[in-house]
Parts: sequence; structure tokens; C-alpha cells
Amino acid sequence: SFEVSGLLRTEESALIAASGLRVGSPLFGVSTRKVRNDLVALPWVRHADVRIEMPGTVFIHVEEHVPAAMVVDGAVALVDTGGNLIKDLEVGASHELPVVTGVSIDELRCKAGKKGSAARERAAHCALARRTLLRLLNVVDRWQQTSVAQRFPVGEVNWDPVLGVTVMSARDGSEVRVGHRDGEDLSRVIAQLDRLLAT
Repeated sequence: SFEVSGLLRTEESALIAASGLRVGSPLFGVSTRKVRNDLVALPWVRHADVRIEMPGTVFIHVEEHVPAAMVVDGAVALVDTGGNLIKDLEVGASHELPVVTGVSIDELRCKAGKKGSAARERAAHCALARRTLLRLLNVVDRWQQTSVAQRFPVGEVNWDPVLGVTVMSARDGSEVRVGHRDGEDLSRVIAQLDRLLAT
């Protein structure tokens, strides 16, 4: 039998099927590490704990990704708060999440692998894409923690190598050019906007 907990978006039947285990199949010698790896291959599953109690119970607890934004780059991909790709979406899909543009989905997908100068260059581009995505997600997170978010809700955040970060309102499409500011500079920009919108 299966005891499953922690599911929000993943169907229990899909989780059990992905485990490779079946009711009635022997559990002796089953690798919980392999089962765990099979489960985290599911789109929404970020982490899984698997425990087997003899004679025949499998306990599975999962933690799912928390969606943070949709990256749009020709294709559309859902990402979590840590910048991890969750799943691809249909173009035009709506999740009422901020849209991130200016970051390559292809470069977010790449993994370390081949050696050589071309591979190192690609790895550098991929690392830069991930850092850029995390920076944009940080802007969204900090923005949404302020009172500005009520009057200027984030609809889209864009990265441009020359112009830096631009935040677009979900309400009317107006733009705020954040530029290349981070940390306290970013906080000052948000505070200035808060005062401007309050007048």
C-alpha cells in the first residue's frame, strides 16, 4: 500500500506510477534512492522522501515547486522561486504570474557536460542566464513586499544588457526603468516610486 503526502499539483496516481512500484510487487531490495530520483523527474516535484516499512507499506512525502514567474522567450516556461525550470507551458497560457523576458530558456536548460572551449563558453552563457533570472526574480520578490505592489502590480520584468531591468505594470503597462541597480539602490528606487504614486 502507499501513504502519500505533500501533493498540491501532482496527481497521486501519476506519482505512484512514476515510482515504478506496484501493489503486490515485492519490496525487498527496492532502492529508495532510485524511487526518489524517479519521483523528482516529475515536473512539479522538487524533493521527495521515500520510506519502506515491511511487510508492505511505502511512505512518500513530496515538496513541490512554488511557481514564481513565467519566462517567455519564443517558448514559455514556468520557473520557481529558486530559478528552477518547472515545466513548459503552451504559448498564451495564463497563470496570473509575472512574466520574465530577456532571458534565454534554452540557456536555462543547459547542464554541465562536454569539455573544451566551446563548452566552457556555453556554460558561461548558461550561468549568466541563471544569474540574470535570479536577479529578475529578486526584483519581483522585493517589489511585491512593498506597498508599491498594490498600485503598481508587476506584470512583466524585462532584462536588457544595455538598459538593465525594466518593470511593467500589470494594470496599465506603464514602465519603471530600474536599470542596473541592486541592493539598497533598488530599495531607493522602489521607495521613490512609492512616494510618487502616493501624491
